[in-house]
Amino acid sequence: MQMRQSFIQLCLVSALSTSHLLQAAPFDTAPAAVTAAQSAYEIGKQAALDKNWSLALKELKKAEAAEPNNADVHNMLGYTYRWQGQLELAFQHYRRSLELNPNHRGTHEYMGKAFLMNKQPEEAQKLLANLEKICGKSCPEYKSLEIAITNYKPQ
Repeated sequence: MQMRQSFIQLCLVSALSTSHLLQAAPFDTAPAAVTAAQSAYEIGKQAALDKNWSLALKELKKAEAAEPNNADVHNMLGYTYRWQGQLELAFQHYRRSLELNPNHRGTHEYMGKAFLMNKQPEEAQKLLANLEKICGKSCPEYKSLEIAITNYKPQ
């Protein structure tokens, strides 16, 4: 009896510890397409963070083709274009991201930084105010944009 209880407890612990694997993905396509879209997004995002712009654009455009209504994909496309100095394209993707998810914290932060690059600190300040409403002054996106605005010097 004791052995059976231990076995049942082990099964429950195992099931609970792997339940996160069953959570739905942010993509709403068929499972095979989800895997391809998620993979392209993850590769593109990491490439962007590594400043490998050509790979980032290649993979993020694949993700966009598979999931054109994914705010995360548009946010990272905006990020990639912003870092390449292509602000018009960056703003297009940031706007699309916010159309899809008006509370996307990362987009508010990154778009605010793009506004600073575009010498529009008042627009960045508006996005900072939005972030305060969305997540408060202690969230990382708020803090990051606040620092960028504080350190902003028009050139």
